[in-house]
Amino acid sequence: DHVIVSPIESVKIAFEVKSNLGSTEIAKIYKEAQNLKDSSNLPDSLCPKVVGFSYTCANIKLTYYDFVNSFLSNSHYPTMVAILNIGILAFIDEHNSFSKTPDKSCTPVLLETGEDTLLVFTYLLTEFISESHVASAIRKYSNQFFTSMSYFAFEKTFLDAMKKMSAKMRVHFEGQLEIGINDTYDTLKKELGL
Repeated sequence: DHVIVSPIESVKIAFEVKSNLGSTEIAKIYKEAQNLKDSSNLPDSLCPKVVGFSYTCANIKLTYYDFVNSFLSNSHYPTMVAILNIGILAFIDEHNSFSKTPDKSCTPVLLETGEDTLLVFTYLLTEFISESHVASAIRKYSNQFFTSMSYFAFEKTFLDAMKKMSAKMRVHFEGQLEIGINDTYDTLKKELGL
């Protein structure tokens, strides 16, 4: 009497909500994306999207690193993961557009959205699941913010190096929270000669 059954084809998005986002939670979100894809037997374009949302994150640099590392070692991915008042982990395609169905050709990115995280999260969800005019209305409402928005991403040579020495590189993103991800990344690239 208390179970509602719905065909998987009618599900647009499956949410994974976490109180804190770390390496364990990132791995679980990726696993759920894989499980949903495996159980649906649907093409990627029709498979429900997996979206993560977290209230906190102790170290966004390390979490982004773990997000990218999981991307390198999995075959199915969450569409995005939002961390309240911090940022959004997502994917862009070769045209620098947000990917609704990320694949290996995409680049994992970190949008440092700060207090506007819910606005951007709502915009992306709306664009992924509804008519484009609804998403356009949200974007028009905050056009100044959206036109100034930028993202951070690792370069391909760095991603190739991650495949070979991930654990060694991960250590560099663990401490010194006061140092931004750009500076940490630049220092590590110099050390590795990339």
